[in-house]
Parts: sequence; structure tokens; C-alpha cells
Amino acid sequence: MTGSQQGCSLEASARRAGAEAWLEQRLFELLGRWSAVAPHAQVRAELGPPARHHAWHAELWLDLLPAVPHLDPDELVVPEPGMAAVVARLEGLDAAGDRATVRFLVGAYRVLLPRKLAAAAAWGRRLAPATDGPTRRALELVRRDELEEWQSGEARLQALLTDAASVEAAAAEQAALERALLDARSAGRAGS
Repeated sequence: MTGSQQGCSLEASARRAGAEAWLEQRLFELLGRWSAVAPHAQVRAELGPPARHHAWHAELWLDLLPAVPHLDPDELVVPEPGMAAVVARLEGLDAAGDRATVRFLVGAYRVLLPRKLAAAAAWGRRLAPATDGPTRRALELVRRDELEEWQSGEARLQALLTDAASVEAAAAEQAALERALLDARSAGRAGS
């Protein structure tokens, strides 16, 4: 049997749904905060709807956590290695100025969302059509929202990349976040 025919174990699927719920909750909080404090009115206006989508996505994933005695939902809703570091860095950004907005949008739309979409696609390929229907449906609903959000978020970011300094700030932030992810994954492998 291929991976797509076998499906994921209940435990593996539950851990993945828990990680998705954790990240969706954080994205809701991050985007919601930035929709209130970003220095650009257009950015503020455009971050509110995706924030609400992430809140709904978190509910979807929480509802899909299995209710079985050996899996505690509180222990499942945890970040993947590296995602907590990226989220913490974004939470620590002061919303003052264009550079902070660029850094935030880079984190959200050039690091978090693309990686989230790639991980979800890989998970979807491992799901069995016969047994994982609800999860497959949730993945598809979330994927459509997040692809649209990713495109509009990248457009928002590009509109702020108006000079060499902003382009360099974006590139430096992306590199720093990618290093943080790499370091966290390396630390996670070393601790295993």
C-alpha cells in the first residue's frame, strides 16, 4: 500500500491537527493585534478578515481532535519545532514604523503561511480517502482560505517594498526567521 492508501495513524493525525490548531490560534491573535496597531490603514483593514478566518480554522482543528482516553487534547495543541520561535519573534515586534510592518508581513506571508500550506499538503497526501474524510474536508477549506490570504498578504508586503532599505529589511527578516526554524528543528532532532 502507498502512504495515501494507508492513511495516518490516529495519533499522528491528532498531533498534526493539534499543531494546526495551535498555529491557527496564534495567527488569529497576531493578525488581530496587527489589524489594530499597524501604522498603515490599508494593512489594518486587510488583516481583520484573515484573523477571523484563522479563529474559525482553529475551531475546525480543535473539533477534529479525537476523544480517546490515551490522547489528551491539551497535550496535542502544541507547536511544531520552530513555529513557536517564529511566532514569538512576531509577537515581540513593536508596530511602530514601516520596517516593523514589513518584518511582520514577511514573517506571516513569506515564512509562516507558506510553510503551513506545504505541511498541510504533505499531510493531505498521507490521508486515506476512505477513513479521513472530515480531515480532508477541513484541509481543503483551510487551504482555499490560506492560499487567497497568502496571495493578498504578499501583495500587501510588496506594496511596502518601495526602496532598497525596505527590500533589505524584508530579506534580512526572512533569513533570520528561516535560521530560527532551522535552529529549532536541529535542536529538536538533537533532543530526540
